[in-house]
Amino acid sequence: MALQATFIRTPARLPWRRLGGTALALAAAMLAFADTWASMARQWTLSPAYAHGFAIGPISAALAWRMRADIAALPDGADARGAAAFVAACATWLLGRLAGLELVCDLAAVAMLPALVGWRHGPAITRALAFPLGFLVFMVPAGDGLVPTLTAWTADATVAALRLIGVPVVQQGTLLELPTGRWSVVEACSGLHYVIVALMLAVLFGHLYLASLARRAMFVATLLGLALAANWLRAFLTVYAGHLTQMRWGTGDEHLLLGWGLFGAVMLGAFGLARRFADAPAASPAATGTLPAGAEPVDRSADRSAHRSGRRAAPGRRTTAGPVLAAALVMTLAAGTARHLSEGVRDGAPREGFARAAAGALGTFEPVAAAAVPAYGGSRESLRGRFDDGVEFSIAYWADQSGGNEMVSHGNRLVPERAGIVALAETAVHLPASEGRPRLDVRETMLQAAGRPVRSWWWFVADGVPVASPLGAKLATLRGTLSGRGDHAALAWLAVPASDDPARDRAALAARARAVQAFLGGFTGAASSPPEAAR
Repeated sequence: MALQATFIRTPARLPWRRLGGTALALAAAMLAFADTWASMARQWTLSPAYAHGFAIGPISAALAWRMRADIAALPDGADARGAAAFVAACATWLLGRLAGLELVCDLAAVAMLPALVGWRHGPAITRALAFPLGFLVFMVPAGDGLVPTLTAWTADATVAALRLIGVPVVQQGTLLELPTGRWSVVEACSGLHYVIVALMLAVLFGHLYLASLARRAMFVATLLGLALAANWLRAFLTVYAGHLTQMRWGTGDEHLLLGWGLFGAVMLGAFGLARRFADAPAASPAATGTLPAGAEPVDRSADRSAHRSGRRAAPGRRTTAGPVLAAALVMTLAAGTARHLSEGVRDGAPREGFARAAAGALGTFEPVAAAAVPAYGGSRESLRGRFDDGVEFSIAYWADQSGGNEMVSHGNRLVPERAGIVALAETAVHLPASEGRPRLDVRETMLQAAGRPVRSWWWFVADGVPVASPLGAKLATLRGTLSGRGDHAALAWLAVPASDDPARDRAALAARARAVQAFLGGFTGAASSPPEAAR
């Protein structure tokens, strides 16, 4: 039989003075990187998928407070590994800032908080608070990359359910044609907010009521599946109700109320069932007098007696504000150094004359407001038009990408979520190198815009290099920034009304794409001459 060591001690009290210093250090970290925290808070406000971010901090604090008796029984002291982790988080934030990677900056800013706890209180307390500190990751607004996949799944599930009950439906990507009307499954129907909220609640519930990691993982997987199913059921019921009522129901806000009501009912049912079979909560070490493995009992009565008698505490106990001030100083210096480096290596001055140079380089075109151009904000200059062969184009230029003016960021969409514009399918297109022209990779997106099919090509240009993915654009931007060439970048979009001959459409797009890339590559690359020389 395994023996478990027990002990008798005076109930420990929390080291309030030291915890107060930690609170000040955490506040200083958030203040030093306030722009990143403000950016996260904006996403919590603007996107329903991330609105729970406001609750994560209070929930983590409440979880830590529940463990206060256990924490008081653990050894407490500064640890250099926490300081190293904090420095690593600052370095990661710097790389994210240089590349314009908001997600990396957000994760680094959140990682600074547990690193500070480890720095101030050592490994024992940090391990004890592993879940409350790890739970903070749900503050990071991440998941936009899942939207296209989730949207496609919702459309496929809705079509399958309609066909199962005998409703005729024709599917073109996320566009559904029923005898009674047309439906488009847009980003808001993806169910991303269901998935994220379900994941957060499942992780929290599993920690509170389930003992084994296997049962927690099974519960998380089950709840994620139920969240997806609830969203698919909501979409199906909305479309089916609209079909039965000749489009008189389901086209307004009622489908949103149905969705959240259905999601809430599913989650409550799942939690109720899981709670019934939950494990008995583990006994608290403070209640049993049993310390965690490897921990030594801490009797702080001597510290309290020394404090009451005016004598200094035992050697090694930190009771002054010195460590707090040192942490605040290090954070301030780290934040200032990161900002200085990010601005110092970036050629922040935008190059002038983008639209004028483009007009001279691209040849004759008619200025028009293209209907389905990407919804990308924050650009320095942009130009739109239509060539005489019917190819429409939209190009935009970014530089000094900071403060919400990043080319690839939250809110920017290649397919604008507007009435009458639906993405049907997306494929990769490769233009091989020929006649001294480099290979050009683009993405082809078939759209339904204003009731007509449109074949569109788009790609990014960063540091003079064409890339066909947002991540590739970020990495190319980072390379240009670190090399001192700056963060100059552009987005190119070409489109032509889709005909019955895809090869002819692509030939027209390819001819214009070569000319557009030649200009954008010269404009965003190493500037050894005025932009007009890129013609």
